[in-house]
Amino acid sequence: MTRLAWLLVDVLSRALTPDEREDVRGDLEEAGGTGVGAAREVLGLVLRRQAATWMDCRPWVAVVTIVLPVGVALTHLYAFWAGGTAIYSWLYIDNWTWGYLPVFSFAFYRAIAPVLLGMVLIVLTAWWGAHQGSHSSAARVRTVILAIGMGLLTARTSLVSRWRCS
Repeated sequence: MTRLAWLLVDVLSRALTPDEREDVRGDLEEAGGTGVGAAREVLGLVLRRQAATWMDCRPWVAVVTIVLPVGVALTHLYAFWAGGTAIYSWLYIDNWTWGYLPVFSFAFYRAIAPVLLGMVLIVLTAWWGAHQGSHSSAARVRTVILAIGMGLLTARTSLVSRWRCS
């Protein structure tokens, strides 16, 4: 339990600035308290800092004018994409044939290979950009996840446009 509590302290202290994080960790180690008590103290500090940030009107204005409208628009867009993807995925899976897999199959080169190539190029270039541009591993992970999502959306769009044309 103590080990888990100190892990929680590490996770919670990431919400603090690096200098502050070192000071808090040093104070907690000097105090010699339990892991649960240290986690409670760090959680209280993080909550107080976050609450102080939200006492100003600027974050609320940003939430009301930007975050909520964009969130609603993205929800509708994702629902539309999910419905289309589910329908076309079901059609593709229901009409599956092993002819899609042989190397010399024309269907493979006509339908699947371009989609895979597009997905790979998007994911690889995004990974390379994240690796070159970011010094934070969390930012790199987020960028790679977004790149994979973009690759999947590219595949979906490509497949849907190919099915509609044929």
